[in-house]
Amino acid sequence: FERDGEVVVDLVAYEDASVIDVFEVGRLRDPEARIPRGRLRRYRVSLDGGEVASERVSDVGMDLPRINYRSRNEREYRYAYAAGLRGPESDWFDQIVKVDVTSGEVSAWFEDGCYPGEPVFVPVPDARAEDEGAVLSVVLDTGAGRSFLLALAAGSFEELGRAEAPHHIPFGFHGQFFAGA
Repeated sequence: FERDGEVVVDLVAYEDASVIDVFEVGRLRDPEARIPRGRLRRYRVSLDGGEVASERVSDVGMDLPRINYRSRNEREYRYAYAAGLRGPESDWFDQIVKVDVTSGEVSAWFEDGCYPGEPVFVPVPDARAEDEGAVLSVVLDTGAGRSFLLALAAGSFEELGRAEAPHHIPFGFHGQFFAGA
């Protein structure tokens, strides 16, 4: 989005390009492999051709961030939702996080043995607040050997419910929500 003569870009940044190698099949099968921790950063690019400044928004390892695109795309926003890593022992995304990009405050959902995919924000009809809606994610439950669709209240980050599949659903990088007619 544009603000005060700058373009503001939030993205997940890594220390170097080695993150690309992590997703090779051989590396994914290595039980010792760990996903590098991407961090949410804010870049401010001056429109007059001047400086580029950046700052870390959150210390939580994460990737695949999403916002309320319906109301905030190309506009200033406050909340981002992402697949996150609980700690250095995490070998895959094992939580869903909500980041307040103005304060850095983080809310998280996680369950042991559960691995969520990219969260998708779905606003309630006629929403007034930016985070008035649900966050959806397909989650692999390794203990049960199947997946479920998780629905979280975007405002409080409390679980609204889940729809269990009778089998596992293969990981994909990107999720979408399309409203029915």
